[in-house]
Amino acid sequence: MKNLIKTAVIIIVLTIMPASCIGQAKMFKSVASMTGVESVYIGPAAMRFAQAASVLDSDKVSADAIKSIKSLEVIDCDEPAYIPAVADEAQKIINELKLDVILETKEEDEECTIYGRVPEENADYIESLLIVSREEDSFSLVYINGKISLEELLEDYK
Repeated sequence: MKNLIKTAVIIIVLTIMPASCIGQAKMFKSVASMTGVESVYIGPAAMRFAQAASVLDSDKVSADAIKSIKSLEVIDCDEPAYIPAVADEAQKIINELKLDVILETKEEDEECTIYGRVPEENADYIESLLIVSREEDSFSLVYINGKISLEELLEDYK
């Protein structure tokens, strides 16, 4: 699964990331700069290109969902010696963001936790969605900065 995520993100970055995306604010900047970590950041400008591509592709549901996403950040560490330090730094950021656990799964030696913030004033969407996946030999984060409407995403399945 992690290779699929990395491949998809790299393809998106290579096809739509303009130079203006470089230097945008990153939530997991301190983790991305750690030894043994690979990272990808897709900023607001690239997200607008993704929205335009969705509209051109007649995918209104994706276009609406992408419209409210400001950035996407992927962090991956495949070196077991560095995983504890990366996980500790990531946990500090999760605590600072005051994210709640939305879903947690454990299957043999793989754990996946989805964090987010549901605003008290409007529970129709999730802010700052973070997916943390940990296996024995890898640790991955996927951080989506923005507002995600579950209703919009599930619209095609009604």
